[in-house]
Amino acid sequence: WGGFMAGCPDIAMDTHIYQAWNNPANKEAFFTNACEQKARIIEMERVFGPVVVGEFSLATDNCAMWLNGFNDNLPGYPKLPCKFVQCPKPYMGSDQPGAPPDPTKPIQQPYGTGTSGPSFGLCPVDIDWVDGDEDVTDDVMTALAAKKFHAFETGHGYYFWNFRSELEPQWSFLKARKRGWIPESLQDVETISSACEKEDKGLYYCLARRGIFEITLKNGMLYATHGENATWIQGLHGDTLVQAADRIFNNYWQTNRDLGGTCDFGGAAELHPMHNVSQGGGNESTTQPKSPAASVSVVSESAPESPRTPLSVTTILFCILLAALVAAGARRFLQRNKGLGHSTPSLELSSAWPQPRMRASGYSPVATTSVELPQTARRSGAPNKLMPASYQTQV
Repeated sequence: WGGFMAGCPDIAMDTHIYQAWNNPANKEAFFTNACEQKARIIEMERVFGPVVVGEFSLATDNCAMWLNGFNDNLPGYPKLPCKFVQCPKPYMGSDQPGAPPDPTKPIQQPYGTGTSGPSFGLCPVDIDWVDGDEDVTDDVMTALAAKKFHAFETGHGYYFWNFRSELEPQWSFLKARKRGWIPESLQDVETISSACEKEDKGLYYCLARRGIFEITLKNGMLYATHGENATWIQGLHGDTLVQAADRIFNNYWQTNRDLGGTCDFGGAAELHPMHNVSQGGGNESTTQPKSPAASVSVVSESAPESPRTPLSVTTILFCILLAALVAAGARRFLQRNKGLGHSTPSLELSSAWPQPRMRASGYSPVATTSVELPQTARRSGAPNKLMPASYQTQV
């Protein structure tokens, strides 16, 4: 959009920044993604002008009922099993046809290409955030909201979508505020100004996900290394593969995060706070990956050099014998074909190095010849000039 409508008065850009369509990830990935919007908004304002975040929510999945259409959904969504709750009573009265949903029936017509709607009296909603057996949704949503507000403050305003929702506090300003996720006054909250401090400093490691298919890790590594060392990557397995993926993913993310690079790699990696990852020794957090973070390096990964194996005596003798046989065969070939004329190329064995091809004295790479060209009549509208009778052409 840089330069579009340049010089026009009273213009602004409306952008909608959602995380509901992002790939599934841990809370650190959503925190970092929210804070990264700050740099993008600043850049849009620099090249275009005022930017307003016209829509955003606190949703981190695609489970909200009818989010992608009435009784419908987008291909591949939702990407995680949704939570189901009792459907609300109709706000227009119980005399509405088909309301409330019959708890004895599955989803009813009309059907779309996907599935999202009441089923057996239950409606899909966003998934809770849990840490072990503890529900930490309130903590995650409060932190996420503060980071979004911090990022959006760099623009010219932002609007929460929606003001009210029956089921989803992640999509309801009133419900989110009631649960304490959104403060009563943004001007009185000091935590918003420092909400992205950890993300801005990059106090995370981008590590390989544990317990996933090896092909997913390898594809992510090939992307991060631009396909280099493909043979070496394909030969890795088990813990060796995971530790190499840790180094490659973390190096790529640390290098490119300020440019908008993310820690995902097709679902192969996720962010972990540095304080949760062991630095070799000491207690480890329960959220720490199995392989130690001491293996995480900011040095780019490359295939190890193969050790050079010294040649054995047997190998040397075999090479000498093979060379002697080749020389004998060549000599016999020359003797058989000597004097057969031009049909057979002449081969000469010489121990002397071939002499370089020398140029004769006075040699010029450009030859000058005189070419007689016919006189050409003047074209209509062309200057009244004739081609010269003698024209020097360089060949």
